[in-house]
Amino acid sequence: MVNGTILRREAWRVGRAKSSVIGYSFGNWKHRMGLYILSAVGLPFMALVFFTILEAAFSTAGVWTVLSAAGLDLCRISIGIVGAMFLDVQIRAAAGTVAAGVLLLELILAAGAMLVSKRATDLGIVRQSVRAFGILALGIISMVIPSVLIVMNGGR
Repeated sequence: MVNGTILRREAWRVGRAKSSVIGYSFGNWKHRMGLYILSAVGLPFMALVFFTILEAAFSTAGVWTVLSAAGLDLCRISIGIVGAMFLDVQIRAAAGTVAAGVLLLELILAAGAMLVSKRATDLGIVRQSVRAFGILALGIISMVIPSVLIVMNGGR
């Protein structure tokens, strides 16, 4: 059995060496977690940045209006990311409660961003830059939540 164990280890090492993309080894859980964060959170974020830059370049709206819209879009994207993450998780004893709680937190952040967007003057926010950065901050916080969940779950 010792020889069988050595052969399995060697086969695993050789197989791991072949399964790499641009220096990323799929055998290490930290790298898988990094790829999962990149695919689940990074790509939607980069797409939003791309389309926000396009909107800023070709729109007649001001910069603060474009940034406010980007913050609301971040909230919407994070709701989709969290929903997709919990569709993939195997249902365990408390997974339904955790999913509902996290989704409710995402909805509260999105509602807060919409509140600031629609009623900024009623809330005492006069400057457009403060309004835009407040909405953007809520959007970024809502995008951090899925990343933290991925790290806490170990990329699975």
